[in-house]
Amino acid sequence: MEEPTDEMLAQIMHEVAVEAKESTEKARKEYFEKLRQSIRESK
Repeated sequence: MEEPTDEMLAQIMHEVAVEAKESTEKARKEYFEKLRQSIRESK
C-alpha cells in the first residue's frame, strides 16, 4: 500500500474537521433545547 499524498491527507483532515464541527453544533443545539424544556417544565 502506498503512502497517501499531502493532498489526500489534507482532504481527509478537512472532512474530519467538518464532521466534528457539525457534530458539535448538533450536540450544542440539543443540549440547549433540553435545557429550555427543563426550565419550562420547572415553572
